[in-house]
Amino acid sequence: MPLKIRLLACALILLLSSCSRREGGLYVISENRQYGYMDKTGKVMITPQYDAAMPFSEGLAIVGQKGNFGVMNEKGSLLTQIQYSDIRPYSEGFAVVRIGKTFGYFDAEGSLAIKPEFRNAMRFSEGLAAVETIDSAKWGFINKEGRKVIPPQYDLASRFSQGRAMVMINGKCGFIDKQGTLVIKPQFDDARDFSDSLCAVRIGNLWGYVNFGAKPVIELKFENALSFSEGLAAVQDTASHLWGFINKQGTMVIAPQFESVVESFNSGYASVRQNGKVGIIDTSGKWIIEPKYDFVGKFVDGLAQVLNEGAIGYVDTAGNLVRPPIE
Repeated sequence: MPLKIRLLACALILLLSSCSRREGGLYVISENRQYGYMDKTGKVMITPQYDAAMPFSEGLAIVGQKGNFGVMNEKGSLLTQIQYSDIRPYSEGFAVVRIGKTFGYFDAEGSLAIKPEFRNAMRFSEGLAAVETIDSAKWGFINKEGRKVIPPQYDLASRFSQGRAMVMINGKCGFIDKQGTLVIKPQFDDARDFSDSLCAVRIGNLWGYVNFGAKPVIELKFENALSFSEGLAAVQDTASHLWGFINKQGTMVIAPQFESVVESFNSGYASVRQNGKVGIIDTSGKWIIEPKYDFVGKFVDGLAQVLNEGAIGYVDTAGNLVRPPIE
């Protein structure tokens, strides 16, 4: 999959999987294909009434009606009208919004803080956001005042993580620091964000891991590889095409046996797919929740979202249903 398409796909996956995270005080629920919010006890706090609803992030959520979106607070009050074709979850006090054919940013009050003048835009991370200019179709970075602090010059750019951001130049991936200095020259065919001081990279058809100095730490020998999280990383075996988990020494600690990894380890749990269904394992590979759902998200405050046939439910760490996934 070409890197640009993969980044867009990853952005969509992150958006969808973020529905499993209760980043504010409420959880998304569904009734009769309408969406609202409950608290941790299962009490409905905002009656299901929207065609779409994203999880709360920084006390704000994106809700939709008839293909348009607006911003809502935890009291259920709309901060903007539901009239925008695209709004992305809040990060560091700002949300990407599409107005017409261009992108800008809302602030935490729902006001347009950075005018829509970009072909595309990513969420803020470590104080900066990657944006694509209209005139040059190149990517650079802005600060929270909307000022271009790293000029647009890259074919593609990702978010900052651990002080570094992936950039693409002439079809190869490297990394810059927050001053725009190229700290790892473009040399990889694909690369993910740094995490736990390591970065998954691809050369040709194989993935491995490098450190901040671009020195190979874990041999490039995997069909695919995800970022490290809590000391473990999901990797795809080239022979079986199944996924398992390695530690930072490259040792396979959970044998390849999963069709895909839905959510990497968080609070000691990961969501994985086996025989077409998703469940949750712990760091030893033991099933905590048997694979029987269409989707299972991360545990946050002891609850994880589950989906079956589009209906949203929640389970606790013992696998007990706090809210069944039924309409």
